[in-house]
Amino acid sequence: MTLAQLLTTRQVAELLQISEGCVRNWRSEQYGPPFVRVGRMIRYKTADVEEWLAREIPGIAADVKRLQKDAAYWTNVQEKADAAHDTLKKRCHA
Repeated sequence: MTLAQLLTTRQVAELLQISEGCVRNWRSEQYGPPFVRVGRMIRYKTADVEEWLAREIPGIAADVKRLQKDAAYWTNVQEKADAAHDTLKKRCHA
């Protein structure tokens, strides 16, 4: 497991489109996705969150995978746009 596979409370809240406070409340009520402690930090394994969602909301797992794929696609598009912008800026200052 790498740190990239661990989500913060904020990231889980953003994924679920709920407040961080709600995620913390769930944790104290022993509801929600399982979490791990890394020292004093609370983290969520990506796979655990996806599995929990699949159990809680049938059919959501496919949507989560699609959104992750879309996010990777748009990150790639942004990187290409940034590179093109840098190239254009260099030409302007040449």
